[in-house]
Amino acid sequence: MKKHFYPEWYHGEHKKKSFFEGWYFKHVIDQQSISFALIPGISNDPLDAHAFIQLIITPMMITKYFRYNIDSFSTTQNPFKVMIDQNQFSLEGIQVNLAEDDFVFEANLTYSNRTPIQTSLMMPNIMGPFSFLPNMECNHGVISMSHYVDGVVTINKQTYHLNQEKGYIEKDWGVSFPKKYIWLQCNHFNDSTTSFMGSIAVIPYFGFTFEGHIFNIVHQGIEYRFATYNGSKFKLDYVNPKTRIIEIRKGRYRCVVKAYIEKTGSLKSPRHGLMQEMIKEGLEGSIQVTLYEKETLVFDLIGNNAGVEFTGY
Repeated sequence: MKKHFYPEWYHGEHKKKSFFEGWYFKHVIDQQSISFALIPGISNDPLDAHAFIQLIITPMMITKYFRYNIDSFSTTQNPFKVMIDQNQFSLEGIQVNLAEDDFVFEANLTYSNRTPIQTSLMMPNIMGPFSFLPNMECNHGVISMSHYVDGVVTINKQTYHLNQEKGYIEKDWGVSFPKKYIWLQCNHFNDSTTSFMGSIAVIPYFGFTFEGHIFNIVHQGIEYRFATYNGSKFKLDYVNPKTRIIEIRKGRYRCVVKAYIEKTGSLKSPRHGLMQEMIKEGLEGSIQVTLYEKETLVFDLIGNNAGVEFTGY
């Protein structure tokens, strides 16, 4: 029960069937317009059990998949930490040293002023009451909508110093990613208090499927959440291969989201616990979020350095 309120904790220690779990740490070096995400994780399928760290860097569009023996993976709860070989990931920062052939990536970063989402007894995490359903194909957790990042990153001998840059943390666990989904994330808007994440997915459950959605916006200290479980509805328009427009309504609020991505890189994704499929993700997308309360404009913001995925939609 307690783990519902701590989605960052490891959920796979008693899983005997095929299972994956991965944490997503996104960072932006704003002045250089460089975005990078690190995804430490584990796949326990006996056909190919291993730990991994995925890396994507834009605009260079570098993607790497570093494999490790499954025994190199460990976690702690208090304080929360994921360790793979000598690499460490926590809510307070990361220490990473990755090398492959002539490629080297090093990061020593600290996090501060983490922004968690609002929770309650019936909504212990971003999945709301759905988090209590057993045997979901894929579970999702948002750990920090936005936080400050300080430290040093080295990419192939080029060193970057991060001073009060912004980061984001989420995670997934289960057996497979949805076959159809949209995922969006941005915390680099022209209002610096604003952070945004959103997803739409086709969700199978005990022989049935339904289309679920979650959109969460934090703006000037106020959280606006639109989700299947709180009665909101959405309409999706396919504009072209690079652009989607989503209109979401809940009560007196209407939100219009326009997402655009030009370049994407390939990352591995799970299917039946095995890291055997590929998805396309970009970290230099743009997202426009416009919110109305009845007919009154609350805000109209444009963000860049956005994470954008369109899979099947």
